Amino acid sequence: MLGATACPLIMHKAGNLTPARLSRQAISTGCLSGALRQRQGIICSATRPKIGYIQDLTAWDVKMNNQLPQRLLLVLLALLFCQWLLAWYWVPVDAAQGEAYRIIYLHVPAAFAAFLSAGVLLVASIMALRSKGEQWLQLSRASTEVGLIFTILTLATGSIWGKPIWGTWWTWDARLTTTFLLSLMYGGWLLLYGAIPQGPSRTRSCSILGLMIAADVPIIYKSVTWWRTLHQPQTILRSGGSTMDPDMLKVLLAGIFIMAATSLCMIFSRRETLLLEQELEERSLGGMS
Repeated sequence: MLGATACPLIMHKAGNLTPARLSRQAISTGCLSGALRQRQGIICSATRPKIGYIQDLTAWDVKMNNQLPQRLLLVLLALLFCQWLLAWYWVPVDAAQGEAYRIIYLHVPAAFAAFLSAGVLLVASIMALRSKGEQWLQLSRASTEVGLIFTILTLATGSIWGKPIWGTWWTWDARLTTTFLLSLMYGGWLLLYGAIPQGPSRTRSCSILGLMIAADVPIIYKSVTWWRTLHQPQTILRSGGSTMDPDMLKVLLAGIFIMAATSLCMIFSRRETLLLEQELEERSLGGMS
């Protein structure tokens, strides 16, 4: 009976909708994405049950929706590679730490990317508490995943840096401890998200934990000021200006900017994938019921 039913004609101006929104509109009307696409619109014809169009939509929508972020990410990774080449072969050697200091050109940008992810998580958590919207919770999840990656990278590169400078891979220094706590809270957020069924309770619980994660970032940053630590004091953002060599500072700031842009690209690309996966799952369950 369904196969004999004609799907309504859907016309959209191509400049008004993104590929993701076009395909979602096709889902909501029961049309197949494998339809005739023209410059001025899309024509869908449904000749199969609803469960069939899920497979058709998935590959095309994910590919088109992530094409730009993936290309941008490749550009950013290429810029990061160039920045690392400058860090290893162009900037001068540190007089006190020698060649070992060069890992800061990965360590410090990774730390700023982890902090930026926590900033995105803060905004998303506040908006999720206010609106109860699932899209904000998915942004929180994406920022948490990316933040965890960069926090682990920060801890790993810090340990590699600490071995030749401090003589140990790890010590319960105030900054190391608070950064380690950040990684635990990022991981705990993901465990909490997976443990609670979808609904207001999950949104509220994850958002509150997201606020706690964001609150840890200023503590990490000010730890070298508030407590006696093995870490050197602030060298970039400090009163009186930076104490770094100008060439060192330029390359480091470039790395921070590029890594921050990379983390944002990863967050929003991951968010779109999560939203699409959730919508496809809901539609497929609706089609089977």
